[in-house]
Amino acid sequence: MPYHLDFRGNCVVIAGSDRRKMVSFDEPSLNIIFSKKGKGLPSQKRYLRELKNDGRVIGTYWESKDILDEPFSLALTHEESGHNDSAKRLIKAIIGGDIVFDTPKPLKLTKQLIHILCPKDGIVLDAFGGSATTAHAVLDLNNSGDSRRFIIIELGEYADSIAAERVRRVIDGNWAYPRKDTIPLGGSFVYLSL
Repeated sequence: MPYHLDFRGNCVVIAGSDRRKMVSFDEPSLNIIFSKKGKGLPSQKRYLRELKNDGRVIGTYWESKDILDEPFSLALTHEESGHNDSAKRLIKAIIGGDIVFDTPKPLKLTKQLIHILCPKDGIVLDAFGGSATTAHAVLDLNNSGDSRRFIIIELGEYADSIAAERVRRVIDGNWAYPRKDTIPLGGSFVYLSL
């Protein structure tokens, strides 16, 4: 046979086999399907009834009973959570120049999550700091009287030029393209390099 099962039970075509002949392979218990022209990889056919959560992807809605004791809706509207496009425009307004992030976190959503899930005097850890949206959100919430702290970890080459620069600019209010509601958020941070 020109195939075998790996340790996970996946069907593997043996090197050098003519994959076009694999179209006729039929093993109902494995539900393996092959492309008709022999160019694609074999894959496992899965039926909706076999999928966890009926194949639904978890969205931006959480049942409040699953997270909190208080009964209120955690469904955030577009206006409440923002979107990636608004996040890109915000980074450009703060730092200027070209944005290297395709999908930055929206500031509004990040603030909502921190507000819901972190105590007012807690520490927020973001191990993938990116453009420092989490730090910006913490500083913005602290401007309203909270006293959270943040730890941002970023290994990319933009750690200083984008992440740390964003934090500096939101602290002192010195944006590249200030908006009419731009104010210095205050606060401080320490930038460490390993």
